[in-house]
Amino acid sequence: MNTIIRRCFFDLGKTELFTHKTVLHFNKSPIIAYNTVADMNSYPTFVPWVTECRVSQKSANYAEANMTIGFPPITQTYLSKVTLAMPSKIVSVSNKNSVFEVLESIWEFYPEKSELAGSADDHVKLTKCETHYSVKFRFSNIMYQNLSTLVFQKVCHETASAFTKKINAVNGNIECLYDKKNQKFLTEAHIGI
Repeated sequence: MNTIIRRCFFDLGKTELFTHKTVLHFNKSPIIAYNTVADMNSYPTFVPWVTECRVSQKSANYAEANMTIGFPPITQTYLSKVTLAMPSKIVSVSNKNSVFEVLESIWEFYPEKSELAGSADDHVKLTKCETHYSVKFRFSNIMYQNLSTLVFQKVCHETASAFTKKINAVNGNIECLYDKKNQKFLTEAHIGI
């Protein structure tokens, strides 16, 4: 019987894959929301449990960051690979490392529906956005996995809340153009700047 318990205890295929999704609304443009989420070096100043973040590689479309998370007395560092699609999407993935078997967080930035509905023009200036935040994870360590079942919803809620406070605290706003007909953001190249 001990052998069966041990096999189940260490069998990562038996642990639950946690998922969470939330929709956030900001009185800031998608550019402000995107820039806040993309600024990984600032995470330790406002994201609960992120104690350190060092971006080791960054381009317009890709970044790698060593993230240290701390749930005292446990502190672990992992590499996060981030795909950046300004200003519509950020995907962060960290798989098969000492902390996570699977970790994926996705931030998607959309026009606030009220701004689209209130304009007859094909190109709309956006000053607000709707943001979809989702995360899924499974810890590599069964002990962490078991502990996470107790706090998963709280961690997800507090993370979304931290980003909401940070984005709403940004002074000013930056308009961006959105093509309603083609349902896409217009970059500087599209509008001839």
